[in-house]
Amino acid sequence: MDKQDASNKDIVYGIKVPAIEGYTSKIEGNQVKGFVITYTKTSAANDSAEKKNNEENKNETVTPAPTPTPTPTTPSRPSRPSVSRTNIPNPNDAASPSEITVIDENGVPLGNYKKQAKPDGTMEYVLINDEEVPLGTVLPKTGDDYAHIYVMLGLLIAAAGMGIAFTNSRARKKER
Repeated sequence: MDKQDASNKDIVYGIKVPAIEGYTSKIEGNQVKGFVITYTKTSAANDSAEKKNNEENKNETVTPAPTPTPTPTTPSRPSRPSVSRTNIPNPNDAASPSEITVIDENGVPLGNYKKQAKPDGTMEYVLINDEEVPLGTVLPKTGDDYAHIYVMLGLLIAAAGMGIAFTNSRARKKER
């Protein structure tokens, strides 16, 4: 979930829980650490439910429904949407994401960008410098690591060709 809206104001999240008859609910936590919801059976509900069950089902054994046990949840950090460097969304559009990962044509991540307001009030995507680009250290280095060897080999062949041409031209001059 986004931490700030389009005008860079902090968004405060909360939760609402459904009311369950015979139970009271208690909400603890916050949007950073997560929320814990605890349902507790009320004593008045226990007494009235037991009387009702005893009157209706004197000869039957009734198993009460288990108390719901909520599990604590930690909000997960959403991944940034990946967009092609040729198809970056308009940051001034309210529906555009607040953070994006720009990828190249092969799907290699190039950088993470965050939406920020410019002095004139318009929005722009700015590179986030404090984070590593995903896979940036995992991808193998590609390129011309040994290009100098090929350049030297080419120069050597060219020099040998010039030497042979020079020797042949001298030999022809002597024959005349």
